[in-house]
Amino acid sequence: MKMLKHTSVVAALAAAGAVSFVGSASAVGVNVDGLGEALIYPYYTARGGNATLLSLVNTTTQAKVVKVRFREAKNSEDVLDFNLYLSPYDVWTGGVFANGAGARLITSDTSCTAPAKTAWIALGGGAYAVDFFKFAYEATDGDTQTLDRTLEGYVEVIEMATILSSGTVSGPIYKALKHVAGVAPCGSDIPTGSSTTIGDGIVAPTGGLFGASTYVSLGNGAATSVNATAMNGFGRTGRITPSDNVSPNLFDHGSAIAAVTTPTQVVVANMTVAIDPVIEGTQTISAARATSAAITSSNVYGEYGYTADLSIASDWVITFPTKSFFVNRAVALAPFSKIWNKTTKTACETVALTSTDREEVRASGPGVGFSPKPPDADPNSLCYEANVISFGSGAKATGASGVLASANTLWFAGTQGARDGGWLDLQFTGVNAAAGVPGALVAGLDLTSGAPIAPGSVTFVGLPVVGFSASGIKVTAPAAGLPRDNYSASANLAFKKNIKFGIQ
Repeated sequence: MKMLKHTSVVAALAAAGAVSFVGSASAVGVNVDGLGEALIYPYYTARGGNATLLSLVNTTTQAKVVKVRFREAKNSEDVLDFNLYLSPYDVWTGGVFANGAGARLITSDTSCTAPAKTAWIALGGGAYAVDFFKFAYEATDGDTQTLDRTLEGYVEVIEMATILSSGTVSGPIYKALKHVAGVAPCGSDIPTGSSTTIGDGIVAPTGGLFGASTYVSLGNGAATSVNATAMNGFGRTGRITPSDNVSPNLFDHGSAIAAVTTPTQVVVANMTVAIDPVIEGTQTISAARATSAAITSSNVYGEYGYTADLSIASDWVITFPTKSFFVNRAVALAPFSKIWNKTTKTACETVALTSTDREEVRASGPGVGFSPKPPDADPNSLCYEANVISFGSGAKATGASGVLASANTLWFAGTQGARDGGWLDLQFTGVNAAAGVPGALVAGLDLTSGAPIAPGSVTFVGLPVVGFSASGIKVTAPAAGLPRDNYSASANLAFKKNIKFGIQ
């Protein structure tokens, strides 16, 4: 059964007479076609001689302003934010590279930014750079830390507004951002101040964005790419926040409703929860739970391969884009089970692992797991916002990951015997992940029978997760007359959704 794209969810439910909220609310969901108003790039790295190249494409006839936010991998703290203004049909590109102890963004793109390029570092030849910052994670953790944490993480791009070509507010902005002979004029009409910009012609986001990240092993002749995860339905009004503002994010949007498709079901659920000001503070977490439900899975499946000398290696990237909203508190909130520990710099979630080689030899339970054990972690735990699982065994299976050179890595030996690979079933087993997060079923459709699903409660089991696998091959001893080559490839991981229903 083909999975429905997000834009078809409400239409399918309405056709079945199963939905009553059409036109009165938005529903957050993943667009499997890859077009969205928010994009999550699951990983960036500037470690170990690697660089990450990013692209962002506006497929529409409309101008847009987006927030570009780089988050470090351990606890999702901001390391760089800026506003980007996109012309109709525009493409923005940039790259993350190591610069001394930390990372920096370099771009030769002419699209307008806030802060303006005059505040960036001019590299010559039309290229500009800005170095990543450590202020946010030092403030959260309360101690002096190095820039090393900026070297890997993930990226959010969130549309703030569509900018019409005419309007008392939007007209001058549109004229400033619209490319003329390949260059945007920019200038003083691009909002750069400390106040939020709203008004005539600054309208709600309309989506239509896609993007990708490419991981380049500099000097080794290898690269691989993955697409960003696209999401829609956040219910935002049009407003341009200052470039240093934490809004918009995946928490502060206008929808507490999640739209989720599986191979056999379409589910629309209201994730509104009562506020406990002692535990949660005064801000509702319903919007964060709606975003999380849309990308929640109970299991992650994927292939791996490695050799003893790691001339063949595999890495999995497992990223939890909304984790920080639930763990940076006095008490961890579901679906996550442990708070961020400022001393060990971890917030660990347990997993169960079942490995199968290519000839059906399976192993699980005690003795099948990760090394080394992270601080403050149970065995087989993922402790960061963006985690890298590297596959390999023997003396070389230590330290940085085998393909992406991640420092947030766990090594997994797998079950190979004499085989050269297999596949892994990773299941989230934390107390709150296993129990799931409840919501109220607004509408549901059984895609097998075409019948509506009876109203009641619905529970999303697992954790909100995105990611991919990357593999590398190094030809260390080529045949006579042949070059020494390196190769990289990437593939989607498979994510299993576990949605439970119950009559209220």
